Amino acid sequence: MNPNDLASFRTALLEGDRRLVRRRRTRATGGAAALIAIVALTLIVLPFGGALDARALASEARNALDRPELILHSEADVMLPDGRVDQRISRWSSGDRSRTISVSGGRTVEQASDGRTVRVRLTPGGPIDTLPAGATMPDPLLEYRRLLDRATTASETTVDGVEAYRLEVPNGVAYLRRSDRLPLRAELDGGVVIRYRVEWLRTAQLELR
Repeated sequence: MNPNDLASFRTALLEGDRRLVRRRRTRATGGAAALIAIVALTLIVLPFGGALDARALASEARNALDRPELILHSEADVMLPDGRVDQRISRWSSGDRSRTISVSGGRTVEQASDGRTVRVRLTPGGPIDTLPAGATMPDPLLEYRRLLDRATTASETTVDGVEAYRLEVPNGVAYLRRSDRLPLRAELDGGVVIRYRVEWLRTAQLELR
């Protein structure tokens, strides 16, 4: 996400094998051949240099966001390249139902969807408008999920004192906690960073009142 696209981002919130060894005539040669075979198979099965499997980690990260019996609660800070927080988004979701609170530029917008209609309140305590379901705004975790879909390399690191995995893509980086594979942050093209705090809840208010 380029900084020039932040306005549209806010609006959107409010997509075998080849055999390697042959038998030899002598026992000594046969033993050496067997050793070569073992080494070769080890290199095939294990990633070179102990490298992490980026696709496998990305799959685990996607699965960590899929628990239909619970409510996913995320807090996201959209940060500009200079470190300033441009927008804060709180979201609770379960299946087609969701509730979102977005704060940007001193303005707070609340939204709730049941999969059929969207209810929006543009000012705290103000009237609630009902919109068709097509007006539903995207989840801020969509950017994180897009990065997961294109993960190419993975490594271990630490983010804000938390042990994490770093997944790189051609135009960004996704970070997830090692302990539970939940999101920590997404670094996007242009220097924009989305910082996440994510947890699973058993109950939460999903309606506007």
